[in-house]
Amino acid sequence: MSSDQGLLEAVHQFAIELEDLFSAVFGERGPSFDVERAPAPGSDGTTRFVIRPPSVEVQRGAPSSSIPLFIDGERALAMDVAYRCRWDHAQRYLAVDSATWSVRSVDVAEPLFRYEFVSRQGDLLPAAHLHVHAHRDELVYTLFRGGVGRPRSRGQAILTRKGLPRLSNIHFPLGGDRLRPCLEDVLQMLIEEFSIEHEAGLFSASNRAGPSGVGIR
Repeated sequence: MSSDQGLLEAVHQFAIELEDLFSAVFGERGPSFDVERAPAPGSDGTTRFVIRPPSVEVQRGAPSSSIPLFIDGERALAMDVAYRCRWDHAQRYLAVDSATWSVRSVDVAEPLFRYEFVSRQGDLLPAAHLHVHAHRDELVYTLFRGGVGRPRSRGQAILTRKGLPRLSNIHFPLGGDRLRPCLEDVLQMLIEEFSIEHEAGLFSASNRAGPSGVGIR
């Protein structure tokens, strides 16, 4: 088996893990993931493969590969997930060259926030990092949209004058004991902080790490 063929099979297996994760979280709304060869090799000349959801037609816009997120039955947010993969230095194990997870409001191009990982970022910037794009009002509005969980509690707190929600109330995940964010952490944050619709029974004390263990690696 050629090195590229072995890499392609490993990347397809990773894509299946991602599909299993999103299916566990969102049920039938979970996306599929496509695998394609990166248009250009890495700086070392070796092959890269990209994993992302397929582009589909959406209302009032061009085809998009974003994953729709629903709050109270309405499409409220969109999530973009993409990985660029390669072999590790020993050509034995799959490694992530770069990854992006971003969340934005529907019909808005700029994300509210995005997590990024770049394996060869250099000495001046961290390999894994979080960018917060949104202004305070944009995120606070999103914090109120859900009718259950924390969004509901925030609304009740205002009515009873117990406090106003602040941007600092959002718990952006950084990976728990691993100090390394993973995709399950971000999905759990979206469920807890914004009440996005999801399958029942997720992220209990017994499976808080998530159903598949897929993360920035």
